[in-house]
Amino acid sequence: MIATETAEARILLVDDHPMLRHGLASYINQQEGLLVCGEAENLEQGLSRIESLDPGLVIVDITLRGSDGIELIRRIR
Repeated sequence: MIATETAEARILLVDDHPMLRHGLASYINQQEGLLVCGEAENLEQGLSRIESLDPGLVIVDITLRGSDGIELIRRIR
């Protein structure tokens, strides 16, 4: 018999509304194969957490305080 290991997709959430981040994280973490590895509330935190956590996927709110999600996506690329 071969043991199989379930790989989890590591997700970073970037949104300036804590309640939305926590609710979305709770929902995502209940899904098989998905794991929220971190959260950020602005562009600077998002970039820092991407570097330190190395997520496979980043979910970004388009409107962030002090900047916007589109700029974060540009910087990620």
